[in-house]
Amino acid sequence: GDQGITGGGTSSYTYHIEFKYNSKELFEASYYDGNELQTKLTFTHQNGKISKIELFEMNLENMDKNIKALHSILPEHLYSNLEKMYKNRLSKSNTKGDASIIYELTWDKNNISKAVCTAQWVEGYEKDIMEYKYDNYSNPFYGYLSPEMGEYSGADYFSKNNITQITTQYQTSFDNDKGDTNIENFNYTYEGKYPVTCSHTSSYYEGSYTTTTEYEYK
Repeated sequence: GDQGITGGGTSSYTYHIEFKYNSKELFEASYYDGNELQTKLTFTHQNGKISKIELFEMNLENMDKNIKALHSILPEHLYSNLEKMYKNRLSKSNTKGDASIIYELTWDKNNISKAVCTAQWVEGYEKDIMEYKYDNYSNPFYGYLSPEMGEYSGADYFSKNNITQITTQYQTSFDNDKGDTNIENFNYTYEGKYPVTCSHTSSYYEGSYTTTTEYEYK
């Protein structure tokens, strides 16, 4: 549980997440604040892998709280996509109502080749489409299930090989927003089966920037 301080007093709140499985496959995750259900995710599997994550009928009056709840469940970039879409929606309208969020994952053997996040609001929809390319070397983060590590829709730890390119396309039905496309490239050097450096180039923020990561194995 957590404890928070507000204004001149102290308020306490507790939360927990319940997971349900069908044999070894996760099919439901429910987030509770005390005894009150805040939000629920359902999972669909295909060929032994998660192919869809769905959130339905999320009351927008409590959406801000529900968004924060999802940070405890979703990979980092899936959560970031959802948070961005919610903030975009608030900037366009104050209409209250329910929303549905659907993540769809397409696999190429042991790698995620495509991840689509669709947010259906009362006023329209927003969609992030992420397509991936990979090398043939082993991904050192494969199977490392930490929300902080899943920067690229979880593809970077759900996939067996290393991402070499991500193409992200944002689409929306809102009138004055035409959407955009971004391409990120990853260049590696290797020793044996694993990468030892990675140079990441992106153009998200008007112009291009490059970061370099070094891997150390013990």
